[in-house]
Amino acid sequence: MNKKLLLLAALLFSFTLNFAQMSILLVDDSDDSFGHVETFADALDSLGYAYSTYDASGTQSIPSGTMLQSYDLVIWHTGSDGDSLSLWDLTDTTNFPLESYLSLGGRLWLIGTDFLYDRYGGAPDTFSTGDFPYDYLGVSSYDVQSYIDDGSLGLPVADPASGSPISGLNQLDWIFSTLWYVDGVTPVNGAQIVYEMGDNSYVLSGYPCGLWYDNGTSQVLSFYFNVSQISTFDKMKTMTGTVLEFFQSQLTGRENLVVRDNDLVLFPNPTNGNVNLKFTAETGGNAMVQVFSTLGQEVYTREISVNSGTQVVNLPSLDLQSGLYVVQLSLNGQKMQQTLIRK
Repeated sequence: MNKKLLLLAALLFSFTLNFAQMSILLVDDSDDSFGHVETFADALDSLGYAYSTYDASGTQSIPSGTMLQSYDLVIWHTGSDGDSLSLWDLTDTTNFPLESYLSLGGRLWLIGTDFLYDRYGGAPDTFSTGDFPYDYLGVSSYDVQSYIDDGSLGLPVADPASGSPISGLNQLDWIFSTLWYVDGVTPVNGAQIVYEMGDNSYVLSGYPCGLWYDNGTSQVLSFYFNVSQISTFDKMKTMTGTVLEFFQSQLTGRENLVVRDNDLVLFPNPTNGNVNLKFTAETGGNAMVQVFSTLGQEVYTREISVNSGTQVVNLPSLDLQSGLYVVQLSLNGQKMQQTLIRK
């Protein structure tokens, strides 16, 4: 084999290794008989991506935080079903395992119409710090819905936004003449528009309907339309391939920001305030315990002295509001993190 062929083989081998690094979980949260998630899965198969599937709709359950954290990318597909979604823990409340996954540096592609409607009702609605759409989706307000707020027209097309961080995306139209119940939103500072409502003659033209938000810890792409209703399979496949290549570049282009370590155990968890840390130290010394909000703000810190071996350290009652936190233990150059739920 000549040098050029050897070089080509090496490049292809390197690409294959990088490509295989991204592990994907596809969450089926679409309770309908139209095969929306199955159609999307066909696109993943056609593109050659390996993935696991979790049937949230069929089992009426949500994947655990441990399961989610074993994947580089979670694709959560709600289709066109906006009623009692597993995305909102089936009861229109916070999905703590998903929030935990994201607070530990997870990546999410959220897809579907009506997932905002399922929890928040019809537009408009506004969000602030502490709300899942604000903190993780990068949405400051939920403004409009196609068909509801456009005089019963529906969305003709979704146009790639100028300045989108995902280059090469194609314009999307639908298996129907227009698409109903697509959400238009306003991004927070730092969120980037990926798709917007079009075309120029459409009354809601320009409203963002696809956002990318990297909050410094998690990375989330949210599409407020059902990709399985794109007019042709080839168009859906082209868009899907472009998005997954972008996620792959994010995975290989930056290091994970946190260490996920099962050697640190918190109990009781959830807690009313009092919490114990159980861990093993190879050698004694001083350790630092820090508690961070999901936005990365340090809300508690304490230095402790530890001995070698397995030990339990009690933290006095934590003056924390109800919500999700990350507890970090720094010991002898190693950092261990786990998620804490404060009731």
